[in-house]
Amino acid sequence: MLPNEPRDHPDGPARRIVLVDALRGFALAAIFLAHHIERFGVHTKPSDPIGPFSADVDKQVMAYMVLLISGKAYAMFAAMFGFSFWVQMNNAASRNVNFVGRFLWRMLLLAMFGQFHAMFYEGDLLCFYAALSVPLLITRKWSDWAIICLAILFLSQPWFLTRFAYALTHPDWTLPPNGFVQYYRSLREICMEAGFWEAAKAKLTLGQRGNIMWFIESGRMTQTLGLFFLGMLAARRRVFSDSKASFWLSIAFVCLIFTFPLHFAVQNISEWVPERSFRRQVGLILSLYQNVIHVLLVFALICLPWRMKYGRKLLTLLAPFGRMSLTHYLSLNIIGVFIYQAVGADLHHYLGRAMAMCVGLILLVAHIAFSHWWLNRFRYGPLEAIWRKATWIGRAPVTTIKQA
Repeated sequence: MLPNEPRDHPDGPARRIVLVDALRGFALAAIFLAHHIERFGVHTKPSDPIGPFSADVDKQVMAYMVLLISGKAYAMFAAMFGFSFWVQMNNAASRNVNFVGRFLWRMLLLAMFGQFHAMFYEGDLLCFYAALSVPLLITRKWSDWAIICLAILFLSQPWFLTRFAYALTHPDWTLPPNGFVQYYRSLREICMEAGFWEAAKAKLTLGQRGNIMWFIESGRMTQTLGLFFLGMLAARRRVFSDSKASFWLSIAFVCLIFTFPLHFAVQNISEWVPERSFRRQVGLILSLYQNVIHVLLVFALICLPWRMKYGRKLLTLLAPFGRMSLTHYLSLNIIGVFIYQAVGADLHHYLGRAMAMCVGLILLVAHIAFSHWWLNRFRYGPLEAIWRKATWIGRAPVTTIKQA
């Protein structure tokens, strides 16, 4: 059996849940397209646009990106990280292997990948994932109900709700400005004209500081932790291998019930909340809730077609791409930076949002095809193989995988 052929049963040696790989690939593809539509942080209008698309089309593309992709793909990717964490720990425990030290070393290696990545793209996620994996390690033996409570706690955004309650009782209080803005503004000014090494230095300093502050101030840190716990719980309960269609239909139905009221509230918040600072706080809370509901809905809408012959064939195309997520996350972002930013071709002067999406789609298809070609010849992606060998340095790796 070739490495990228479907292997859904988690029992027995060297088995993977292909659906999980497909979900991870879907999330990574959405993240990558969002980066292209945002032109990797270059938000100025093209000075000499090329292509058949008007400025109005660019605005519509950006609006649909915010509605359909922004925040959702990252949340989906976070849930998959939590899933993979529990699988690794459970597989090691089933063989009486103490994986705690190895896992911490593995996360340190991931942070190193992230620091390298941050030299090129200031929106790195890998360092955050490595740091936020520690709470997963601490709670891995807690009961399911304890994990559910933790997930609900973090997804509810307790800090934002506390500020919201304080604002209700203190009408004169205003929300403090976002601290990350000044760092991103300074970084943008440097990167518009700087060479590679000067830009890399700025991204590792100003970019990482701004990234940390944005991660906290946007609520992404608490939401990511909550989704990590949900992903771990999904792996424990074998949600993606054992759940029936009725389960996913129920999830989709409940999510749809909440989707429309939340969307209506987000769209009309400016009419209901006149005070700008207060409106910003309420809008952020609602949008974070909306992202979680949308992620669960996307999971349901992917897992339902997976049970049908042609749906499975189509989604299986993304599985090899998902299996090489580290390789593609770094390579696609680095390529994108060199396409749009001043350290490379500086094509943001010519490519609007719609044209950037077309470029992203072409690169995405090429990378998906490359994944199939590579995994027909090798067992792991290039960076995945390096990460695995470095993880097990000094010891033979555990080769049997029940779920991943």
